[in-house]
Amino acid sequence: MPAPDDGRHSFDPHTLEPIFLRVPGGDGAFAWRARVGPCVAHADGELPGFARDVPTRPPGPMARDVPATQWRSVAWFDDAQRGFACDADARGLRVRFDDRGTLAIGDDGVVALGDDVPAHASVEALLGVGAVLALAQRHCFALHAAAVRDARGRAFVLLGASGAGKSTSAALLGAQDGWARLADDIVPTSCAAGDVQVWPAHPQLKLEPRHWHRGAEPLRPAALLLLARDAALPAPTLRALDATAATVLLLRRTAGTRLFAPELLAEHLWFARSVAQAVPAFALTVPDDLAHLARNAARTAALLEAWQPT
Repeated sequence: MPAPDDGRHSFDPHTLEPIFLRVPGGDGAFAWRARVGPCVAHADGELPGFARDVPTRPPGPMARDVPATQWRSVAWFDDAQRGFACDADARGLRVRFDDRGTLAIGDDGVVALGDDVPAHASVEALLGVGAVLALAQRHCFALHAAAVRDARGRAFVLLGASGAGKSTSAALLGAQDGWARLADDIVPTSCAAGDVQVWPAHPQLKLEPRHWHRGAEPLRPAALLLLARDAALPAPTLRALDATAATVLLLRRTAGTRLFAPELLAEHLWFARSVAQAVPAFALTVPDDLAHLARNAARTAALLEAWQPT
């Protein structure tokens, strides 16, 4: 089977630069491939769960002039913490997991899996490790977060530790009148000259594809919300966070940072500080009351709708 035409000739790398994710078949040909920017662009073949023919506009070209660098660390992949070795240079980035194979991101933005990646982990490798790193090379960092849009069209990014209620809050708020859930798990975010944008039309592996956001255009977030729960609280509350606390929050809640080269870590620090200075951040604390989730979601929606930026 011949490899499908990847269509790269039709894109200007400085305006539309998709990420091509490809998996080799047993005969060396590509069994299927997909273009992913900060949102899904296209899918062919048997890749499960991809939207089709959704246009994308990544925020910028790949980072260039990368010095040769090697490093080791650990990262969560295929249901376990695994060691890996990375090396990066002007040709791209290569990641070698100790017992789960290799992937490479070329300077053309192609994310390719080696034959040694287990078949059951291929989608996670592409849309987890591969997509997160390829986005970061385009100055777009993947926040481990959820996002919702209120009845006035404002986007809120929900951040917090595992178990804080991001998925539950996004689902319940998205069900409110005029609201919508935009993302659950990964929110690609870019910042250029103080202009912060989120790209919610990105594959959300925790959701069924029919629930993925389909709008191709990025949104400027109205606020960052650090979620917490308190059983003693009678009603949801908002408390402003200063820029330092917001910066730390963004640094902690960015996916894939253990895979970043030192130069990319420095850029990530600049990104977090810039976003924290441009977008207001709040601690959103909600009652920890499973018996009244719907009521508390309605109260949270009302609280956010009443909020006005100063």
